[in-house]
Amino acid sequence: MGLVCVVSAGCGPDEPSRRGAEPRPERGAVGRAVEIGEPGYGITGMALGEGGVWVGSWDRRGGVVLRLDRRSGQPVETVRVAGGGGEVAVGAGAVWTAGEACIGRHPDDPDVCVTEPRVSRIEPASGRVTATIPIPLPRGVGRDTALTSGLAVGEGAVWVAIGWDPWTGEVLRIDPRTNAIAARIPTGGYVGELRLGAGSVWVLSHPEYTDETRVRGASLLRIDPATNAVAATPIREELSYLGGDLIPPVLAAGDGAVWVTSPTAAHPTRALRVDPKSDQAAREDLPVERFYPVAVNDDGIWFIGSTGRSATLSRLDPRTLEQTTVTRLPIAAVRAVRDPSTGSFWVASLVNRYNERAQVVQVQMR
Repeated sequence: MGLVCVVSAGCGPDEPSRRGAEPRPERGAVGRAVEIGEPGYGITGMALGEGGVWVGSWDRRGGVVLRLDRRSGQPVETVRVAGGGGEVAVGAGAVWTAGEACIGRHPDDPDVCVTEPRVSRIEPASGRVTATIPIPLPRGVGRDTALTSGLAVGEGAVWVAIGWDPWTGEVLRIDPRTNAIAARIPTGGYVGELRLGAGSVWVLSHPEYTDETRVRGASLLRIDPATNAVAATPIREELSYLGGDLIPPVLAAGDGAVWVTSPTAAHPTRALRVDPKSDQAAREDLPVERFYPVAVNDDGIWFIGSTGRSATLSRLDPRTLEQTTVTRLPIAAVRAVRDPSTGSFWVASLVNRYNERAQVVQVQMR
């Protein structure tokens, strides 16, 4: 899906450059930034296909999915989704969105909702929600606040990652023909991002830790769609914790490689490259200012980076790992998705003040 959610570190306009190197020439034509949604409400998912750019968001009334015109970027349709406003994916003739619905107050804190995960199916031609799939509790899990963290369509199914309680997670396989849950795959820990690539489902998972002084890292799991089971753990407990004050790992997958990074202030560009054929991981210290991978293909590794003064959309050569393209962005980038049919990217902004509106900008690579 080529979608990534990152924090604003390194994407702000006033951060000094750590490396001091001059960026390479611009290689992308940046369109006009288009404001969407209501002030104070951000973008939670973005996907291309079925006649538009589909953007997940929310407002005071609940979850929404916006359809943007692929030429102008202007919103042309708003679909209200009960329990939506989360990740978005396109495939199997539909637009899918995952989110959570409040079904009651938490017994330990009346200000917190008990949430139920839901996946909604949207018919692109009419903009109607044609199915809402509630996700029941797995066995042995008490009712608590649940969170959907990843959604993708491919390999004959809709895949959704769900975290249930602080340390329980799973990946669900949904049959797009029947809208029924076909398989539930435990991950052994709370879940993060989910991507498809090289015929597999890749998901980040974090196990429970025992105390504040001993925190085991997150892992990268590979799920085989043929068996609906975890087939390998290429990265085991090496990534930074999936929450709290640390920056969550970022994941991008392609047919030739899977890239995952867990940046910290000390190592903002440290990444792991996974060979999907051997499940072997190699550590890479990349010669760039920031590295948040967006898309992986034969042409390169596309990522959101920084010049020290502005966010960038950049490319690494897949053989040399040298930076070959840098395009400055007019927004603090938070999400991006690639359109393989045109070679363009759609990039979404961060909202960090209540009076700000989310922005989307198209970058056409030359």
